[in-house]
Amino acid sequence: MDSLPDQQSIRMGAAQEAVEHLGLLKPGAAATIKDLLCDFHGEHPRSVCTTYRKMGGQLSDDEKRAIGIRANAFLSRAALAEISEKGMLDPIRAHEITLLRASFVIFRHRNAQSYARMMANHPDYPIEIQYDVFHPDACTVCSGLDRTPVPADWGLFAPTGCTCLTAPYGLRSEVDFNAPLLAATKKVGAKSANSFLAKVRAFFTPD
Repeated sequence: MDSLPDQQSIRMGAAQEAVEHLGLLKPGAAATIKDLLCDFHGEHPRSVCTTYRKMGGQLSDDEKRAIGIRANAFLSRAALAEISEKGMLDPIRAHEITLLRASFVIFRHRNAQSYARMMANHPDYPIEIQYDVFHPDACTVCSGLDRTPVPADWGLFAPTGCTCLTAPYGLRSEVDFNAPLLAATKKVGAKSANSFLAKVRAFFTPD
């Protein structure tokens, strides 16, 4: 498997991909999405983006009415300036949807970091990393990847042809428990191998 990008690189890459794929924000807004990803610690993108839209000078009620949003909605002039013509169809959610797509890349990156450590710590265990498509809104391209092996780049970014808004899939590990069992059988005999296998399964089984 390829080496994983660092935090700064994956945030910038995720932000750029989301902005380009969705087209809800202008290209320059990728820097904003990257910064918002730094604030993403389990908090839903809706909350993160609401906080962002509250910052700075707000549109007047007349200006809000002119673009079709309610008077009590928050939308700063700075945030408005980042929204593309396509994003103006739903200006309140333009940043949120873009951040949500980018956040799935960060989610997969965290999965990959965990599995990379597992593979490094246990090089003798055959471990395959697979796509885990868990959301019913996934497009047919992404859905078709479920339980298939990810490529060397870890599948961090949505595949070519993806039409999802958010590419809502993760990664999972598949461990071949038979290989260490066979190796143990050859070395110490079947009885000890069974005990060894139990320990291996216990290690990889969540509490």
